[in-house]
Amino acid sequence: MAFFLSRLRPVASAYIRLLTSYAVAPRGKINISMPCKLARIIPMMSDDQMLVRLIDHDGYQVDQVLQVDVEKNNTNHRSDIKINSKPELMQDLRNKLQFELQVPMHYDLDINLEDGDVQIENLESRAIKINLLNGSCVTKSLKSTNLEIECKYGSITNHSYVLGDYIAICRSSGAIFANKLQGSTISLTTDKGNVAVESVYCKSMDCKSEMGLIRLGSCHGHMNVTTSLANIDIDSLSGSAEIASRDGSISIHVDAHAIGNVDLQTTEGNIDITVPSNLGVSAHFIASHLELDRKLSLSNSVCTNDSYNGTIGNRSSQTTSSVLNAFARNGTLAVRVKEWFDVLKFKNP
Repeated sequence: MAFFLSRLRPVASAYIRLLTSYAVAPRGKINISMPCKLARIIPMMSDDQMLVRLIDHDGYQVDQVLQVDVEKNNTNHRSDIKINSKPELMQDLRNKLQFELQVPMHYDLDINLEDGDVQIENLESRAIKINLLNGSCVTKSLKSTNLEIECKYGSITNHSYVLGDYIAICRSSGAIFANKLQGSTISLTTDKGNVAVESVYCKSMDCKSEMGLIRLGSCHGHMNVTTSLANIDIDSLSGSAEIASRDGSISIHVDAHAIGNVDLQTTEGNIDITVPSNLGVSAHFIASHLELDRKLSLSNSVCTNDSYNGTIGNRSSQTTSSVLNAFARNGTLAVRVKEWFDVLKFKNP
């Protein structure tokens, strides 16, 4: 693990130990609860060794600034590791501490920081729990049975992929960005910050924001998406969905592989739906103003200026009884034909 300590008075030593090695079991748990500026965790090639490395150390050694306790249980071949700053360090010095930790890739993590950021790469853990007060969290290529990240005044960025059940919470203006999320259950929550995810593969996902824009790319599974004041954009849905925004608008492409019901609702915003020509689904639309593409194949329908009940496409071609419901109480509801090759690729908002 590489620890950064900046602008501290150096000790007088001709040989500074920047890297410290600890004997550990192949699996275990690491608990970090301390004031610091950055904690970076990356995998170690060896499964019986942990490395702690100071960076920008100003002459300090690892054992001068860090308290590292390793409790090794030879019975179950696990190690419990606790890392904290030295009690004698002044508070203003602890908050400048930065470190990198190299650990066996199957270690669980429990990290609680007041003012520091966390970076984690290429780990495969049973459980990872991160709680940050004034910091942000960045992950890359992470696999965990249970992953929980909460930032009170920071953002969460998931590069490459997250595999496993995942809970991400950003309070205040913190945002959530992810390339690929794949797990049984996924939950993303922000207050004012945006949510942007390029692709989701799950059994079910809950995505909520009070004021932040929600932008999802390719979605597979059941999506439960809600906002109060912002817009919701979904590039492609292969599954089912319950999507609601009180004052914002909803834009979604429902592809031919959508299974189950798709329910869309907004009070003050508009709804824009695109579907492929080969989609077969029952549809129920209500809006202040309704616009239906002439390319749509409509049948068994009752249509007025503000409502539609009937079938879109060839219903007999569908193997499930999917229903598309859309309700824009005070807005416009538009339904257009768009083939899969015309669907725009996801772009970061």
